[in-house]
Amino acid sequence: MIPFDALPEAVLAAMRAHAAFDYPLEACGVVVQTAAGCVAVPCRNVDPAPTHGFYIDPRDVLALAEREAAGEPLVAIYHSHCDSPATFSPRDRAYAATRPDVLHLVLCVTARGVVALRAYDAAGAAIEAAVPA
Repeated sequence: MIPFDALPEAVLAAMRAHAAFDYPLEACGVVVQTAAGCVAVPCRNVDPAPTHGFYIDPRDVLALAEREAAGEPLVAIYHSHCDSPATFSPRDRAYAATRPDVLHLVLCVTARGVVALRAYDAAGAAIEAAVPA
């Protein structure tokens, strides 16, 4: 698992921008390791209640599997919580169990933008907390 502090600021900025853009819907995406470094890859949220949950579009999941098969591993999965803390919910924990090999990031976004970012392992243990600038 990639350490939280190894994620470049440009990746964190891209995740914050995505979460703020999708607000008041939850944003979701991944971070992949390319030959040039880590990049954030926004995904489509197809959850039936996208203001309170996320489900990555199966077409995006397929595209990500193809990237992984081509040597670009997934290193993190991120999503936002709208107007609620960046805590790991039971649903988040269940989703994370499907990918215990990656970092899981939750962004708290409000009408003011992203106000918190927190990293978790697949068991839901907080690894790092950061308040974006």
